[in-house]
Amino acid sequence: MNIHVNSIETFLEALRKELEVPDHRYEQAERSYTSLGDWLHREASTVRQYDPQVYCQGSSASEPLSVRTPMPKSTMSTPSSSFVC
Repeated sequence: MNIHVNSIETFLEALRKELEVPDHRYEQAERSYTSLGDWLHREASTVRQYDPQVYCQGSSASEPLSVRTPMPKSTMSTPSSSFVC
């Protein structure tokens, strides 16, 4: 039975290494989020007035992207909206 457990642990460790996001991909994602946030805050942006906040959701860059904006006062029943890509 111990051999079976070791085999599973070896397989799971190999799988973890295969799925691990390399540092350069995480940094690339951060640059993309920053760029999107800058674009949403540009002078010509139609959503700039809502001060959208763009950030990586979760503990790694493999998690979905979130964009949060306060809702206009006319729809204050919901404090904010969240768009996840």
